[in-house]
Amino acid sequence: MTRHPFFHTAALPILNHRASYIFDPNCCYQRIAKTIKVISIAPTGKTDHYIHKSASCDIGSIALSVGMGSPFAYTVDDHDTATLMISTGGTAQIDLNKHSFLCTPKLPALYLAGERYRCQIQEANGIELRLDRQKLAQSAMVMAEQSGNDGLDCTRLFQPWQIQSDSRWSMGLLGMLSKTLTYLDLTTAERSNATTARMERLLYQHIAAMLYPELMRTT
Repeated sequence: MTRHPFFHTAALPILNHRASYIFDPNCCYQRIAKTIKVISIAPTGKTDHYIHKSASCDIGSIALSVGMGSPFAYTVDDHDTATLMISTGGTAQIDLNKHSFLCTPKLPALYLAGERYRCQIQEANGIELRLDRQKLAQSAMVMAEQSGNDGLDCTRLFQPWQIQSDSRWSMGLLGMLSKTLTYLDLTTAERSNATTARMERLLYQHIAAMLYPELMRTT
């Protein structure tokens, strides 16, 4: 641990009290593979200095993970869940269908719809939410009904989408989402089913609003 004083002292953005350390890339592979179809994972720096600090929890159907650590790359196969990546530092590059996306503090959130991708992480730390796409669609449809919208473009749920830091509306919604996640540090590990259900519903609503901002702007 003394070889990595930064990761020993730096706090995760949430769930730092539940953090654990991994010094073996194979163990990191096993952890990530619990929530998504990982094809490969490998450090891109010196393997003898590899370290990954992370924590995770489930919020109903949402699998949340947060981490920081040494540079590494991994490839994910096609999968049924959607993913929202939120950057709190460093750079993550996602290569998908001959296109590249960045997730950085200046491009702070990236939605991935379940397609195969490769992710390269450099000095990055952040949060990932694995989402049930059907529940996300249900949240969006409820919001559409409440705002008087007759139709919903469901193709957005199957396309990558990136939030821009110069969009005040999207950044405001991302701030609300991040604030909601901090409540995980204020609740006990043994949350009631009702509390978990409320938080799950609220997270899906925030993410649906980012994907469909017109639903919130309708008067």
